[in-house]
Amino acid sequence: MKETQEIVNDRKKLKIQPMKIQPIKRAGQIIEIPANKIKIPNTRIIDMPEAVVGYFDVLGFSRKKSVDDFETTLQDFLAPLAIASTSYPDIRFNVFTDCAFLAAPIEKAEELLASIRYAFTQWISDGILVRGGIAIGQYIENQSVALQMASKNFSGNIFAGSGVVDAVKLESSGCGALLFTNEKCGKFYRQKF
Repeated sequence: MKETQEIVNDRKKLKIQPMKIQPIKRAGQIIEIPANKIKIPNTRIIDMPEAVVGYFDVLGFSRKKSVDDFETTLQDFLAPLAIASTSYPDIRFNVFTDCAFLAAPIEKAEELLASIRYAFTQWISDGILVRGGIAIGQYIENQSVALQMASKNFSGNIFAGSGVVDAVKLESSGCGALLFTNEKCGKFYRQKF
């Protein structure tokens, strides 16, 4: 009882109101549906069964101290990707804070590598150290009904796939501002380009 009272007091101090979910009314009845039974349909808007996917992260971003340094770093990280997106319309660019995902169908692998090359040259010239991982695998993006129902103050993108997972693992596989890959992706680029 004491723990419950402490939680209630904490909520009052923080002015956090408990979440209220309205039960569904059906033909005059109120029914409760367990959350694990609710299925929100997704519409797959992009499906690349075989894609090249890159994941990039700014090194040392969490150690920055000033707002000016945060803003400058984020602008210097974002700008090369935004510029590359204008030259390579077949590549998907998903950027948030100090991280980015790039994905392209395997047929556009050369364009993806060119956009990465451009971004790295700009990052280095601006003193932004970025580590990345690049892999071959599936990439999908969904348009969720939940996103359509959300208000204007919500921003979200749903993307996933084996390429995404592998690229993230590869990015964290080593030290330094380098681009890491696995044998499959390295062999593909050696044979094709």
